[in-house]
Amino acid sequence: MPTISITFSDPLNTSLQVGDTAYYVQTQPVGNFNTAQQPNMIEIGEVINVVENPPLYMIHVFNPTSPIPMPSSGQFIMFAKDRVVNTSGIIGYYADIKLVNHTTKKAEMFAISSGVIESSK
Repeated sequence: MPTISITFSDPLNTSLQVGDTAYYVQTQPVGNFNTAQQPNMIEIGEVINVVENPPLYMIHVFNPTSPIPMPSSGQFIMFAKDRVVNTSGIIGYYADIKLVNHTTKKAEMFAISSGVIESSK
């Protein structure tokens, strides 16, 4: 099975999980910022393992179209979620929420909202 291992010196994004698709792109300095062009993104493959054991941070990516140019230092690594699995919203007939304020000072709530997805009729 063709896999690519990528090691990082900093902690990984907490949203990264097995099943996400990893990409990389070369960045270019423009002023005080590093920028990249979307058409230049290269898909690495599906994340099959995430290792977070400080100081070791590593992802293992399944790449069925190997070989691809390996990402190197200075390139931006990103990931995308699977839209089928990672949906958001409340599913079901009802939901309960509890809001708690533990301060002794006056507090005001400006707004609260929700998103609801119909799961059955």
